[in-house]
Amino acid sequence: MLSTGVVLIVLVAFTALRMGSVRAAAPNSATWHQVASPNEGSEGGGSLRGVAAISNKDIWSVGQYYTIINNQSVSQTLAEHWNGTKWSVVSTPDIGSLGSWLYSVAAVSSNDVWSVGEDDQSYNYQTLTEHWDGTQWSIVSSPDGDTCCSSLYAVATIASNDVWAVGSDKTGTLIEHRDGSQWSIVPGANPGDGYDASLDAITAFVSNDIWAAGSYIRANGNQRQIVTLTEHWDGSSWSIVPSPNGGLAGSTNFINALAGTSTSDLWAVGINQHSSPSHKYIYQTLTDHWNGTQWSVVSSPNPNLLDTTLSGVAALASNNVWAVGSYKDQTTKVVQEFILHWNGAKWLKVAPPTVQPGVTGNNAYAITAVPHTSTLWSVGQAAQNNNTVTFITTNK
Repeated sequence: MLSTGVVLIVLVAFTALRMGSVRAAAPNSATWHQVASPNEGSEGGGSLRGVAAISNKDIWSVGQYYTIINNQSVSQTLAEHWNGTKWSVVSTPDIGSLGSWLYSVAAVSSNDVWSVGEDDQSYNYQTLTEHWDGTQWSIVSSPDGDTCCSSLYAVATIASNDVWAVGSDKTGTLIEHRDGSQWSIVPGANPGDGYDASLDAITAFVSNDIWAAGSYIRANGNQRQIVTLTEHWDGSSWSIVPSPNGGLAGSTNFINALAGTSTSDLWAVGINQHSSPSHKYIYQTLTDHWNGTQWSVVSSPNPNLLDTTLSGVAALASNNVWAVGSYKDQTTKVVQEFILHWNGAKWLKVAPPTVQPGVTGNNAYAITAVPHTSTLWSVGQAAQNNNTVTFITTNK
């Protein structure tokens, strides 16, 4: 896993969503607005990290909230469901004595939904996989890469007997596959020129065409640099595919999400971070595109020069791709959802959503498209009345 300081930056987003390849119109002026979402727990901290849509009346989002257990504030798993009219909390089990988190969700069907994350047992992080069978969520046993630090950050589904999850452990990347009866570890690839590799995103087209992405620390003598990492599954093995880095030479780069319409049209989004004499941390958008042959950095806008991130991406068509994250208004110092739209030629900034009274800041961590429609949903967290609460927006 990445070091503690790096993990704090990576936590901007852990999710990667599997998107449909529907053909749709490509407006960049859709009006986004907030939709009411419930919260759990007595300690606030409500946060939604992943979202997956089955239909307009069947959408899931997962994350965590905080509550008091044995006089301590402990993170608990959170799942919310949209039935076409409202969002409601659906009970999920927890096993981590010191906390449990869900980072990503993906669906095969209405009665076959998977979510992944981690739980903390006596300060040892272990993988966590939960399954929805149409009636309830239950914990399903999943292997750990090592005994101290194993986490799953993203999940993608192809069929009931073909589900993939990625993350990291103490040795580097962690990749797991479910064949319909059990989870097993599949050997991944770790870069030979670095360490602390982590896979934070995954998307699957077919059984022999799956992509995962994240970052690792590249070592060059005494120099250390966090750079992008992309890997591909061809049906028999995972291999590293060279990926570029944005920004200034030597800057930090993370990939947080993947989505595409085909094996020759894939997007990766994330963060480029560097410093200047006057600012220690400058966060800006990173958008990479795979054209079937190679990855390349594509220019993307930033509303300011200091604090802009991308955490989720959804691809509806080659000329209709959406990315979400957050930015800080340098005048008001308020953090707002940041939305970009790719129209086939360039990325354009879209107006942030209209929010409910009392919301003073918001972040979007993931986005999904409802299959065979142009409806999009994004999820994250917001500040409201001095509490951290769940935050959901849509262009519907």
